[in-house]
Amino acid sequence: MYDAQHNPVCVNLDECDVLTKDTDRETVIKNIMINVYESLVHNIAIQVLATGVLPSEFSDHVKGRVVGYVAFNDTESVFEGLYGLSAAAHIVSVNIRNIVADIALDGTGLVAIYVDVLTNVSDFGLLNLTAMGYWKLDINNKIVGFDFVELRLGEAEDPIAALAASALKDQICQIHGAFCTGANQQFANFTVCRSFMDTIPFGSFNNAASVSVVCKIVHMLLVPFRPAIHCPHIGPTGGNACLNFPYTDFYTQTFV
Repeated sequence: MYDAQHNPVCVNLDECDVLTKDTDRETVIKNIMINVYESLVHNIAIQVLATGVLPSEFSDHVKGRVVGYVAFNDTESVFEGLYGLSAAAHIVSVNIRNIVADIALDGTGLVAIYVDVLTNVSDFGLLNLTAMGYWKLDINNKIVGFDFVELRLGEAEDPIAALAASALKDQICQIHGAFCTGANQQFANFTVCRSFMDTIPFGSFNNAASVSVVCKIVHMLLVPFRPAIHCPHIGPTGGNACLNFPYTDFYTQTFV
């Protein structure tokens, strides 16, 4: 039942006990998510990266997605994606504008978050970005999945990236030369790499999962973590990451 202000109310002792426990747990999982977002700020993200493992708030089976950007299908990719990309983005601050939690009948928790993020990347300068989405926690309050979107990311970053296009293409090929060696080599040399980058669309950060330079910008940041996995992503084949995926692929995986 709900009162006139739409707040839940109970009518017997058993319902009151469940409602109290759920309300307490909702507070717990909201605080967990606040801690996670605060850990994405640059100086803390660097410390997390130095440990080599995800913080204890995450399950060993976590997976997630940033819509139109990249999917993380195992703990290593979640670690690299959340903390590697956050460190590269030099997140200055996070401001959680709204957070709502709910406990499902099966005992899992779901947290919806609307957050402003201030980044400071050398090529882009200070940028205010906004993200919204969902995080799922298991019955032990461990994060098992997330699915969120960064709103108007292309509108914020595309114009600046276009101005620095040549330097960014150079950087991709420099990263390739430094880390993609031996079996991981994708291009014969810098010149071949650089010429290839001029043959594909520059793309947009609104759809980074595509055959584009933008996709390779994202994945070059991940190359130092696991070259064997990420070098193909910046190479000519796209490595099953920088490809033009059909729209229907959005519905083939569930993350929360």
